[in-house]
Amino acid sequence: MNLMEQWLKVKEEVDDKKKELLAIEAELYTNYANDLDDDEGTFNFTDDNLKLKVVKKMTVKVDQKLASVYSKYFKIKYEFDKKSFYNLTEKEKSVVEDCLTTKPAKPSFKVEEVKDE
Repeated sequence: MNLMEQWLKVKEEVDDKKKELLAIEAELYTNYANDLDDDEGTFNFTDDNLKLKVVKKMTVKVDQKLASVYSKYFKIKYEFDKKSFYNLTEKEKSVVEDCLTTKPAKPSFKVEEVKDE
């Protein structure tokens, strides 16, 4: 087997393992869903000598066309600044929210062995 064939074989194995890992993460999410009620945050769970850390985030996409009404003469890519957003008035937030599409991001998972101290 030459290197390119080896690469293809290993790539296929990695892809299969990624699918397997995603399935396990989906099951973990289902098992702990009742404790993951917030849209965002870090959640920790311990089971015997294992610790599970789940990080939930929201992805925010800016409607570039709609946001562009604020700049007629330049090409700009608008990015959402969450920190500034929370400092806006309710009226300002309402205008900005019209430019946003918000959806949950894929939660990240980390399992590690708990070491006795």
